[in-house]
Amino acid sequence: MVEIKCKDAIHPVDESQLLSHLRLLNLQVGLLINFHVHVLRDGIRRMVNNYQEAPEELLAADERLYR
Repeated sequence: MVEIKCKDAIHPVDESQLLSHLRLLNLQVGLLINFHVHVLRDGIRRMVNNYQEAPEELLAADERLYR
């Protein structure tokens, strides 16, 4: 999901709005893009719905695969 804004600053209510949309659509990841910045990279925020750390066992297994 991509939420597009053109505001002086992104406020917490804008982030909450994106998270609400992610929950309603049952999506994991969304981007909040503000075009009212000099460098577009500074206006991009990635947000994750229901972020959960991977269990330690999975992290250790992944680490062994990449050795």
